Amino acid sequence: MDAEQRVDLMPPPYEKGMAIPNIALRAMRSHVQSECARFYTEPRLSQVTSILEIHLGEQQYAGSDREVGGGVDSLTITGLQVQGDTAIARADVVKWLDYIHFALDGAHVIHPPHLLARYYFRLARSDFGWRISFEDFNFPPGSGP
Repeated sequence: MDAEQRVDLMPPPYEKGMAIPNIALRAMRSHVQSECARFYTEPRLSQVTSILEIHLGEQQYAGSDREVGGGVDSLTITGLQVQGDTAIARADVVKWLDYIHFALDGAHVIHPPHLLARYYFRLARSDFGWRISFEDFNFPPGSGP
């Protein structure tokens, strides 16, 4: 199974270094929460949402580096065990992060460049389908940042 996903975090013109107004931050937080709920369940849902909200708060200030997007080039399931309403999956994921680094005169930098990571997921079946309840990853030798 292969999949592709992209998440745009910062709407223009805030990706250019302007201070982000609170109304825009509230809209982005709402978007983060609804998007995460499509893929995660507790306890991982609260953890991922908290991490992303911290990142949004850090990006509120003008002149700070800005994460403007991120995504997955490919996700290949390499192992799957299903037992009732739970499953364990292993997947190789090629992922990336797109951000603007202002120390380089506003240069648009994609970092890290398309890295392979090996993910381990625990999934739980819900009324809405399968959701991730736990995840961990590592970089196979020679593929990390």
